[in-house]
Amino acid sequence: MKLIVTGVTRTGNLGGTAMLCAVQDVLLPHLTRFQLASILPTKDAAVAHTVDKAEIVAADYRTLMLVAAPFCLLFWPFRRFRLVKEIAKQVPVLKHFSDIDAVADLSGVAFIDGRGFPLLAYNVAVTLPGLFFGKPVHKLSQAMGPFNNPVNRFAAKWVLRKCTKVIARGEISLAHLHQLGLQKCEYVPDTSFALDVQPDLKLRARQEIARHLRRDKGERMVMISPSAVVQKYCESVGKDLVEILSEVVKTLHDRGIHCTLLPHSTDTGIAKNDDLKIVTAIKDHVAANHSLNIAVLDAQGDPRWARALVAQADAFIACRFHSMIAALSQAVPVVIVGWSHKYQEAAAPFKAGQMSLDYSELSTDSLCEHLLGLLDRQDDLKLMMSEVAQDCYDRSAVSIASILKAEKL
Repeated sequence: MKLIVTGVTRTGNLGGTAMLCAVQDVLLPHLTRFQLASILPTKDAAVAHTVDKAEIVAADYRTLMLVAAPFCLLFWPFRRFRLVKEIAKQVPVLKHFSDIDAVADLSGVAFIDGRGFPLLAYNVAVTLPGLFFGKPVHKLSQAMGPFNNPVNRFAAKWVLRKCTKVIARGEISLAHLHQLGLQKCEYVPDTSFALDVQPDLKLRARQEIARHLRRDKGERMVMISPSAVVQKYCESVGKDLVEILSEVVKTLHDRGIHCTLLPHSTDTGIAKNDDLKIVTAIKDHVAANHSLNIAVLDAQGDPRWARALVAQADAFIACRFHSMIAALSQAVPVVIVGWSHKYQEAAAPFKAGQMSLDYSELSTDSLCEHLLGLLDRQDDLKLMMSEVAQDCYDRSAVSIASILKAEKL
């Protein structure tokens, strides 16, 4: 099979890379061609193939939005004509989709009210090249809806009805899809649950954490993954994520609990992906105000290494969505600080409702109360979470594998 992946990049956000690698883990033995249509082709191509084996093909977002997508819409009624197809094969971005067997779209979130016209236009554009050539487009596990906005509703219905497979990432998204009139869709846990983390990598991670923690002395560790997106939401309601998390570090330190920081998105060229800036601010704040030196862990752009590190934590604070998935997949009790339904629905199988905090209710006291409660029940929680994580792994892997035997909606 010749497969092209859309909706993610190799650089910056480890969540996208985790989904890409999960698809690779399941499908690579069956693929004769494995490509990533990247909206950041220069940056992605500059990264060595140490994490994934995808061939980068250029789908620069400007070309996608200003050339390829308008071409598809303009010539949509004539797309089956041989002459139009031949012309389309010469169009940038489109040419990569002409002789593939399937498209795996890993956008993560799509067609959600209130995210603005540019993102809505991108949600449409990313699916058009595959649909234009009549290729099976699989929208793997994604958060979608609500669809109350008439423009969003029309665009979502027009696109999603043409896709071979539409998979909701939770029951809330599934309900939104049903309300849209899509019945032949299903709920499957996040695609990245199918990511493999080998035991030798976890051993290396254990050795790395031993540099910061004395397990033989019974020391415990809380790992924190902040988010530039959540920080912006906090600012909108007069809260400072950096200050709150810094005070959490101090409170836990006074109880003999160590903290480490793990940025799960490090693209300093895109503000919403620059968690490293937030991590640095927390580290500096803790040093200046409490004379504490908190360790910052480096995932090295590798989602497998990130998960191996996360697996060493006794508890986890997740502000970035896929850092939450990393913790859940490794059965690490997690306090979730989110901003949309995508967090709650993805964590629902783990009975994580009591572990979730909306950014608007965030405080040092509420975070510490949740964390200490998790640590008190750590053993029981890990046992339950391990069983759920295995089920999520199995279901996600089966969903990815279904690309090999696609059936039209």
